[in-house]
Amino acid sequence: MRRLLYATLLFCACIIGAIAQQDTYPVHISGSLSDASSHEAVPFAAVSIRPADGDTTKVYNQITDGNGYFRIGLPVARSYKLTATFMGMQPLVMEVPLTNGNNEIQLATLDMQPEEKQLAAVTVSAARPLVKMEIDRLSYNMKEDPAARTNNLLEMLRSVPLVTVDGEGNIQVKGSSNFKIFLNGKPSTMVSSNPKEVFRSIPAHTIRRVEVITDPGVKYDAEGISAILNIVTDEGGKLQGYSGSISAGVGTNPEADGNIFLTAKSGKVGFTTNYSYYYGENRDNQTLSERITPTQVITEAGRSDVRFGGHFGNALLSFELDSLNLLTVGGNVRLREHNSTSSNIEKSFAGNVLQGYIDRKTRTAGDGGSYELSADYQRSTRREGELFTVSYRFTHNPNNSETFLDQWRRDPQQTSLTLGYGGQHTRSDAGMDEHTAQVDYTRPIGKAHSVEAGLKYIYRHSTSDPLYEVRPSEEAPWQPGSLYPLNFAAGRFRHDQNVAAAYAGYNFRASKYSLQTGVRAESSRLKAIFPDNAAADFSHTAFDWVPQLTLGYNPTPMQQIKLAYNFRIQRPSINQLNPYINQTTDYQLNYGNPELQSEKRHHVSLGYNQYGQKLMLTASLDYDFCNNSIQSYTFRDATNPNIFHQTYGNLGREHSLILNAYAMYTPAKWLRIMFNGNIERTFQKSQELGLSISAWSGMAYSGLMFTLPKDWTVNVFGGYFHGGRSFQQRYSGNDFNSLSISKQLFDKRLLISLTGRNLHAARTKWSSVTEGEGFIFRNETSSQNRSVSLNLTYRFGKMNAQVRKVQRSIVNNDLKQTSSQGQGGGTQGGQR
Repeated sequence: MRRLLYATLLFCACIIGAIAQQDTYPVHISGSLSDASSHEAVPFAAVSIRPADGDTTKVYNQITDGNGYFRIGLPVARSYKLTATFMGMQPLVMEVPLTNGNNEIQLATLDMQPEEKQLAAVTVSAARPLVKMEIDRLSYNMKEDPAARTNNLLEMLRSVPLVTVDGEGNIQVKGSSNFKIFLNGKPSTMVSSNPKEVFRSIPAHTIRRVEVITDPGVKYDAEGISAILNIVTDEGGKLQGYSGSISAGVGTNPEADGNIFLTAKSGKVGFTTNYSYYYGENRDNQTLSERITPTQVITEAGRSDVRFGGHFGNALLSFELDSLNLLTVGGNVRLREHNSTSSNIEKSFAGNVLQGYIDRKTRTAGDGGSYELSADYQRSTRREGELFTVSYRFTHNPNNSETFLDQWRRDPQQTSLTLGYGGQHTRSDAGMDEHTAQVDYTRPIGKAHSVEAGLKYIYRHSTSDPLYEVRPSEEAPWQPGSLYPLNFAAGRFRHDQNVAAAYAGYNFRASKYSLQTGVRAESSRLKAIFPDNAAADFSHTAFDWVPQLTLGYNPTPMQQIKLAYNFRIQRPSINQLNPYINQTTDYQLNYGNPELQSEKRHHVSLGYNQYGQKLMLTASLDYDFCNNSIQSYTFRDATNPNIFHQTYGNLGREHSLILNAYAMYTPAKWLRIMFNGNIERTFQKSQELGLSISAWSGMAYSGLMFTLPKDWTVNVFGGYFHGGRSFQQRYSGNDFNSLSISKQLFDKRLLISLTGRNLHAARTKWSSVTEGEGFIFRNETSSQNRSVSLNLTYRFGKMNAQVRKVQRSIVNNDLKQTSSQGQGGGTQGGQR
């Protein structure tokens, strides 16, 4: 009660003082407060300034804004005494002299030290806000969330504002799958190649914060993305030393994972690393599909077992050459492998008469991943905030797979009688190398203004050397060829792409108003070469200007209103452009369209954010408009109506309205209630397909978090996802839930947690319907999704030195997505 009364009186006094204060005073003192341990801003701290002469009983107060900034008007005096307080921090006291008649005193960033002492039976502590607002992003403080001690990162993303995760683990940001994932400010193929697997294997306690960059500025690639999800890993505290953790978990699916995290600092050298291993199995996956045309119905029922595993890790070495020069060298490695066995039965009907019966057995194995090396040099100046950065990054992305297919054509009347056999062996050796160089410069002008500019160049080289072999009997040797006569994708493939970009931006920040604007120019050239068929070679060029504008208004230090406009583009990926035909079944052809043009999208967003002692609220209303949306579509062959073509086109007009909402309510220190969700209304019209549709989609997710005596924690979560539709497809919804109980032991160094997921149903089903002129495709997938897992985490060491890293680095996000998830950066060039 003493602590609550103190906070309430202090808050009221500061608010009253700020209201009473008039901006007509001749002297102004301004500055920013930050946490000395994390170098993050301290929002809503109380700042009071007392003149050293005159009426020394009068105190001038103000609460810092969401960025820790304050500016206080004062009468003239020889000097001033400044005091800053924030619960959980040591009071900051300093003298501020008035020299040479300087009436505008701009202080450097002031560091506040954490307070850890006890006063009798009362502990001075504070729950730092979980969410921080900036003009272009929201930051979720994962280290301050008790649930992060027991859950993996994928589960914790459900607590991040504007982020939703469905029961299958698919991620959306601001209601869209069109976003990018970064690791420590850089796009990482280690994460983006399969985010669901990676995030499931990362303990959330190794993550410092998650940033939702809602309005990417011109320093990011012009490729049209709704947002960026930046995962910032833990880096330690503020003195010399080391710290780390070891985690391990097992589950009933079955699944297993392990993680080692270590960070250390000695003098000017810092090091941080993280390594994870995961293994899992998805057994008894069942599929059912149906293809309906006026003359034929084809049904296919199958079952599969999948095993997967992998290693991934990252490391960062930091050299503080001096107070102004910083060099960092880092690397990421991700190795993954999988193998599966499946069997299915295909039946074809004419009316009610069974005409065909095919029995298939398939074995597939694959491996790949990414290797990434990067180096960044940052030069600071004596002017606070002025930075010059030079960066280079190299990535190598192998992607290899091998498939053996055996199929028997049976007698429809006697299925034990074989009419014919066909076997196919397919091997793909594909990969992509990428080199990126970038230069960035930013310079503040006064306290409120800053400018930024940069140059960037990307070179990508992709290759694919597939092998197709067939055999007429199970005993015959393999011979070059394909089971499908229209398969023209069996040749070698080379792909080169060059992207050059330049940007310039301007930023303004005052006590209540902020602005971010700029323009970016990008030029790209793509060339695809088929060494075995020169007639199939093609190229693609593009040049685009991309403007951006964001306006922010803070009516109070605890509220923010934001209006943003983005014009973004999406260049087609190599798979969407590649005209080579790939026949995958007797009736399915896939190929790209080299005539595709870049998408051009206009996006407007109106957002509102509010902090409070008990209630935290974030909401945004977004409007997205595009006249030449790139979409995949399916149509029947003109000469053979039983063959279907799947390709891509600039299909037409698409616009959507999306409402995002997030709320967290803390009625008591032992209880937290959270809600996260979105709802979207989409309108699509295509003259090419003769379609005009509208559809609803969205997700709602909520949770209860209990912090109980004796270091027990209970977390309960649940939600529902509605899939919506695209031009030709409709998707079903699904629900999900989880229950986690954890206990801390041995002075909170050992954590034991037991988690159950999707306890309400043993299996989960997903379905989709694709409908076009003269056909309907129905697909349904069912898999075991209920699981129980046990996790142990042990923390060791003591680390109080932050491992510094540069503030600007390479960010590549310029490839059009071809997967449904949207984070992967597009399929690797050359992979089929």
